[in-house]
Amino acid sequence: MTARSLRCGFGFGPKTIKLARTFVNAQGVPVRLIKTGSTASTLAVSSRSVPAVGETVNLTYSPAGGFVPDSGFTVTPVSTFAHTNLVDIAKSSGNFGTHGDNNPSAYTWPSAGGTARRHLLLGALDFEDGSMTTNGWARAGFQYNIDGSAPDTLLTKWALSNTAPPANSTWCARRFHAGAEQGAINMLSPFDYPTLIADFKLKIDPSMQSGKFFRPYMDTGPADIYNSTGCYNLGWRASGENFPGGQWVVDPNTPTVLFNPGSWDHCEFYGDCGTNHFIGTLNGVIAAESNNALAWPTAYKAGHTVDIGHMVDNPDAGRCPDHPTWDASQYWGPVFLDTTLNSFWVANASSWAARTKWEMQVPITWGTNATTVRIALNRGEHTPSNFSGLYLYWRNASGTMTRIGRFP
Repeated sequence: MTARSLRCGFGFGPKTIKLARTFVNAQGVPVRLIKTGSTASTLAVSSRSVPAVGETVNLTYSPAGGFVPDSGFTVTPVSTFAHTNLVDIAKSSGNFGTHGDNNPSAYTWPSAGGTARRHLLLGALDFEDGSMTTNGWARAGFQYNIDGSAPDTLLTKWALSNTAPPANSTWCARRFHAGAEQGAINMLSPFDYPTLIADFKLKIDPSMQSGKFFRPYMDTGPADIYNSTGCYNLGWRASGENFPGGQWVVDPNTPTVLFNPGSWDHCEFYGDCGTNHFIGTLNGVIAAESNNALAWPTAYKAGHTVDIGHMVDNPDAGRCPDHPTWDASQYWGPVFLDTTLNSFWVANASSWAARTKWEMQVPITWGTNATTVRIALNRGEHTPSNFSGLYLYWRNASGTMTRIGRFP
């Protein structure tokens, strides 16, 4: 209620009064009666003044949990707003479309630091359990490899690191050169999927040799879409033979959007086999984009892999002639993979364009043409542990971003 309160005429002390006239809440919605539940049927007052005749009474509408929704949405926490906790998001008109279950192996997120729950993403990985072999991916068809095929059961090219992981994390994974260049974490898909979405945090050592760090591999076509850096501080790359001249919207072979060696970069990838369209971004800026550049297959194929930490060049190969002995590492923070743009995000700005931090949220239940979706909150690198002041967004399957509201 406004600073002005109500005189009830019954002496001092807390009182209650029913609001039986029409007024407008803070979201501009006319309200006739305050109901029980997320709002109150009566309003406690503690002083004896009354509004002036004709004064409009304004209330701040605060549903359960205090989330301030934009028009058409309701957001309710199952308990509190905190990392890994569940939140229900409802839409009063239309629906959120369909996400689909892209996790047939039923593995869970997070690895540790909260309640692990089965999710609908193709992949969700962090290293917070302090292990390279018991996290969610390793239990569900993801494997470490030595040369692109042979399992690396001894982890000869990977190690945990607690040196400057992403904000709010305890651990990250270090990928280093050891004997041969290849040695990725492979996600071996059990089914075909036409669209691939990737969102991950990557830190390049300032003395890094070149290497292919993320690569979706398919039967034909864009087997060599990747992001790469090192002595030349590059960003997204793609093999020239698969991208004939004139097909680039943003050409990564003359890069202007580069990695920041020694700092964590936020990388995103979108590839659509149906439209022959792919986009690679660094820290929210498009670093590579191509339309109809390739004879893509109809889908990312079952039996082929998405490679994380795909390759670290041998310094003896002379990739960096000015620094022939460089042999440093790449570091991996949380990684999320999905097969649809339909997703929820938490950002630190009231408009998507103004954001400087944004984190993918983890879908737990999402039915066909759902009007309500349940997510598990992913704090990521955001500062407030209770999400206070952050904003929730929904991106539909066509890529349109809609703000849902603000956390209290």
